[in-house]
Amino acid sequence: MHKFLFFLSIICLLVLVGCAATPTTTTLPPIPSATPALPTQTATVVPTAGATPSTPKPEQSPNLQPVNDAEEVFENGAWVVKNADGKVTATWDATEKKWNYNSENLQIVFGGATEPNSNHAGRDSYVVGVSFTAPDTWETPLQKDQVDPNPIVPLGVIDKYTVSESTVGSHDAYTIVEIGVDFRGIVFAEAAGTAVPGGHIRYDEYVAGFTVSDPNHPDMFYTITMPISDINDIGTKYNLVPDGVTTSEGVFVDEKNKFVNLMNFSQLIKAFQDPSTVGRRMVLCLHVPIPGQTYSNFTYVDPENQTFLDAMASGQPVSNLETSLTPQAIRVPIDIANIFVQK
Repeated sequence: MHKFLFFLSIICLLVLVGCAATPTTTTLPPIPSATPALPTQTATVVPTAGATPSTPKPEQSPNLQPVNDAEEVFENGAWVVKNADGKVTATWDATEKKWNYNSENLQIVFGGATEPNSNHAGRDSYVVGVSFTAPDTWETPLQKDQVDPNPIVPLGVIDKYTVSESTVGSHDAYTIVEIGVDFRGIVFAEAAGTAVPGGHIRYDEYVAGFTVSDPNHPDMFYTITMPISDINDIGTKYNLVPDGVTTSEGVFVDEKNKFVNLMNFSQLIKAFQDPSTVGRRMVLCLHVPIPGQTYSNFTYVDPENQTFLDAMASGQPVSNLETSLTPQAIRVPIDIANIFVQK
């Protein structure tokens, strides 16, 4: 009996071992794949501040010299002009439709000096017979402490009017153009009695200097030279007063006393020799011929005056032009006249 149980146990054990060795096929769930790729993203381009103009580029030129006009760009909501150093020299005002200039960043360019009129034997019979070179100080901008703090008139052309004059056998009309200028100084040119072709110098001669620029070309300036005879019996024609009016005889005129001679030329020379006068804003008058008319008896009506005005209006350099100014065409502020007029 015990043998029988023993063999039965062996048989059962073999059966269990055999069952364990038989492979079983099991279907497992699929392994999850990696996270699906996201759709391809299109990069969003953020425009640089001010890169997209909100106003069209101005058609109006800033009228600046190349040194002040290296590039024109749109930034901070406005069109601006920059110099080579990247500093803003002008900003476009889209409302007013004009350029506003940054004078501190403008490099001022010298456009040339005119020659004193050596061909004119005018009312005071002066003839400047020597070659004249303007002082260096007249070819540089005014220092900040020399600028007139309260100018009566602006720089550049401020008025024009037509006048007529008669001489024996001639009646001529011409245009007087008034321009605002800054006085720069006066120098001695020739002594009385100096021999010149066709005569001699009757009076001591001086040459005064003035600088001017056109407001539409603020970085170009010019020097106007004008001879003045040291004679005490001819005077300047008008005063220049802050509360003056515009008449047929000029701007900022004292209406009640517009024909009063305020200063003779000797007094004017003394006023111009005073250092405090340098930088003061004055008015010069250029006598410009009317097209088609001859001026045989009016040699101070010179076509080169119009040439100078055209150059200034276009911002072009000038050289060797005679302004043909007459001393009677200088108009000085009344406070200067009051100091130097002999009572």
